[in-house]
Amino acid sequence: MTPMHESLRHRFFSLYDGVVAFHDWCGLRYVSAEVDDSRAVMPFQPRLCGPDGAITPAMAAALADVAAGQAAAAAFEWRKQVATVSLQQAVLGPIPRGKGLVASASARPLQGDFVLTEIMIAAEDAPDVPLILSQGRMIAVRDVELDETARAPFPPRADFSIDPLSGPEGMVTEQRADVLVGRLAFRPQFMGNSSRNALHGGLIAAALYTAVARFGASLPRPLSLYDGVVDYLASGRPADLSVTIAAERAANRVAFVTGRVEQDVPGGGRVVIARLNATLGATS
Repeated sequence: MTPMHESLRHRFFSLYDGVVAFHDWCGLRYVSAEVDDSRAVMPFQPRLCGPDGAITPAMAAALADVAAGQAAAAAFEWRKQVATVSLQQAVLGPIPRGKGLVASASARPLQGDFVLTEIMIAAEDAPDVPLILSQGRMIAVRDVELDETARAPFPPRADFSIDPLSGPEGMVTEQRADVLVGRLAFRPQFMGNSSRNALHGGLIAAALYTAVARFGASLPRPLSLYDGVVDYLASGRPADLSVTIAAERAANRVAFVTGRVEQDVPGGGRVVIARLNATLGATS
């Protein structure tokens, strides 16, 4: 890894009181984290891919969330922890097979505790050709006194060799008429902000988009993601996720779907932690 990657990894370690496990599971490389130039790379790995051998739009959404977080942290001069309020993405073209992805992000001027980020996702070998355009609305959630001199050792990185989203040990889904329901078992690599005991926002978005992809593939004429918006309603806790995708309208060439992620509440009941509105369309 490059000195820049290690320096930024240390910053994340200090800012969030521990390694961001989900970043490590994705195998991300940090390239830069400036207000107008935040870049992160998701190297190609088969376990991040769908059946077509390309990194999925779900994992691209997770990468966009990471880049948005880097740009927002830079906008707050790395003195505040940030969380995602909403994440929007529009798919412009197919993600090529066998290619890693790079996200480039910039932050707009601050609006109090909020900052808007603009993100472009491209293939790693063609960084100027956009495949996905995203916007992330971020919010500062905690002040932090960052110790730039501390160099606490990183804990050893686990060998994350399986895909808990799309692989055989991953999200379990069931189609029920116009509704798809699924459950994703908690894994330690899903954690984001250790100090708040919170799941990573990119993981939550990836879970929703993974379920949407399965829903679209199950339609009489398979449809793929065109665009979508994830709104974050509550922090995800280290527990299983329940995902529901429903069609508001499904036609031959387009479908409008909604989704939600819920978690069981100790003592009974459920809380919705994120919701999705997405458009699916025919690609041919």
